[in-house]
Amino acid sequence: MKYHKFLEIGDSQDLDTFRNRLISFAAEMGFSRVGAFVISELPDGTKAFAMIHNAPDEFCEITTKNDADTQRDPVHNRLKRSAIPFMYDQGVYVDSGAGDLWEQQAPYGYKSGIAVSLKLPNKQFMLGFDGPDRLPSKDEAVTQMLANLQLVAVHAQDAALRLLPPPTLKIASPQRPLTPRETATLRWTAAGKTAKQVSEILGVSDYTVTYYMRNIFEKLGVSNKHQAVGVAHALGLI
Repeated sequence: MKYHKFLEIGDSQDLDTFRNRLISFAAEMGFSRVGAFVISELPDGTKAFAMIHNAPDEFCEITTKNDADTQRDPVHNRLKRSAIPFMYDQGVYVDSGAGDLWEQQAPYGYKSGIAVSLKLPNKQFMLGFDGPDRLPSKDEAVTQMLANLQLVAVHAQDAALRLLPPPTLKIASPQRPLTPRETATLRWTAAGKTAKQVSEILGVSDYTVTYYMRNIFEKLGVSNKHQAVGVAHALGLI
């Protein structure tokens, strides 16, 4: 893997770019699914989560219905306690008595993968790549794959801490939903377009785009466009 690929991920300036670069990087390593998570411990003892991924909507609905399943997921548990990159497949789930979870996830492209967890004071960054194919068996290939994961995680952590919503931000579905125009404005903003460019794309005035953004901030409970994009991604609004 060329080093500039690692640097590009760390230098990402918006969530869409960050997400797309991680997906591209994972694809070069032979994986189709990406998940990056920041877990922050808040002063009141609670935890805040922020994430980006490319999981199918149906998969997200299935895996978020039961907290007990998350608690017995061997990959999740390994990430909580270890900072060493590791590989997993069906055997890992079966050996831990969670073979049914693997059966549930496999149809969505989660048959095998690699993951790593990086810990900072009051924060934890997790990165995982998953796919439908078997993992390499040769020691040299395994070592190189895990080394690439460790290095990209260091760079991805920097971007994630900059771009994902801050831990003090409450992520909750807005009581008033975004209008189609507001959603379109936010989607183009996430793509890196300026307010003027968004106004030209939507065929409205600059003032109208500013009005849309003001409504978006209020509905999502944020104070700037970067937070708005982060929260919208976390909630699956864009």
